[in-house]
Amino acid sequence: MKRRILATTLAPAAMVAGLAMPAAATASATTAVTANAVAGTQETGTTKAVQAIGISDCPDAHQIGATAYIKFGSETAASVKQYYSPSCKANFAYTYEWTSFRKAHPGLWIGAAVAVRHPGTQAWDTYGEGYTTDQEVWSDGTLTAADCTAAWGKVNYNGGMAVLTPERC
Repeated sequence: MKRRILATTLAPAAMVAGLAMPAAATASATTAVTANAVAGTQETGTTKAVQAIGISDCPDAHQIGATAYIKFGSETAASVKQYYSPSCKANFAYTYEWTSFRKAHPGLWIGAAVAVRHPGTQAWDTYGEGYTTDQEVWSDGTLTAADCTAAWGKVNYNGGMAVLTPERC
């Protein structure tokens, strides 16, 4: 699944209040998502293949770039990280809700996705979204290694707050 976000709305490593993801992705010829789990091939243009693999399928995955933090005032809610697996040739996003925040605000859902910036623009699309009410969530693997990417994470509290990790190209 792919969603469009704008950098003017969601700046890397910056907190954003009130960012709500639409119930369904916006579909068009340039924003469609192609899932090709069998062949695992990457499509051309702005369409990316979302891998039907999880992080456990890629034991060599390692963090790339810096960690971003979701904060509500002085309270840290979650950490967001981007990972890359050379063997799977896939990027992953990871969101971890801090225990202290989780205890103070039980029952919230969190999200993670790989964000891809469109060349020459400030617009981002997200791929492989994962959502849960558990303490941590991984996105699906995405074949976005050749793109400029960031991890996107969100905590749905008080209208929702999301961040992007610093962009990696």
